Formats: sequence, structure tokens, C-alpha cells
Amino acid sequence: MSAAYTVLWGEDLASQSSLDFLFYQYLPINLVCLLVLSYYAKVQVRYTIFHLIAAVSISDLLGVIITSILMGEWFVSPLWVIDFPVTVITIGVAMIIGRSLRKGPIASWKVNAEN
Repeated sequence: MSAAYTVLWGEDLASQSSLDFLFYQYLPINLVCLLVLSYYAKVQVRYTIFHLIAAVSISDLLGVIITSILMGEWFVSPLWVIDFPVTVITIGVAMIIGRSLRKGPIASWKVNAEN
């Protein structure tokens, strides 16, 4: 999503306000992440929080490794101070959404279908 924004409107981080940067760069990525993690939390019944943390950690580590290889030097985003709290909040909200979806009408329908 943020790549589409960059291609369509260009990216000049120096001229963007903090609110615009958060809205156009972080919001789309985190909404997609929230959808994927919520579904994962819905289908993962046991140890949900550990699985979500592992999935996000592996994804972030792989991103750092690939970015570092492409740049030819060790690279950690200077915005990790913003990324970390946003990631923690996203994992927490995804777990709450996933568990509430698990307890919804679909879960009761599956229980009734088994009997």
C-alpha cells in the first residue's frame, strides 16, 4: 500500500508532516498486518500470543536481513522506535479480534455441526 502511494504521488519524507507520514506509510501496512494476524489468531487456538509474536518476529528479522543484504551493510530502520510500539499494539489488537471472531456465530455453528 505504501509502495503504491510512493509510485503514484512520490515520496518526499522531508516535506511530509508527521501525521501525513503516519497516515500514508504506517496505517495501510498495519491494517493489512492486523487483518492477517487477526485471521491467524482466529484459527490458532492454543498459545495464540506466542504464535503471533513468533510470526511477527520472524517476518521483521527476515526484513532486516534482506534489506541489509540489498544495501550491502547492516541496516536497522531508524524508525524502530515507532515500529516497536505499533507492532506490539497490532499484535494485541489482532489477538483480541481473533479471539472474539473465534467465539462468534461461526464457532457455535461448528460445535452444533459436530453434534
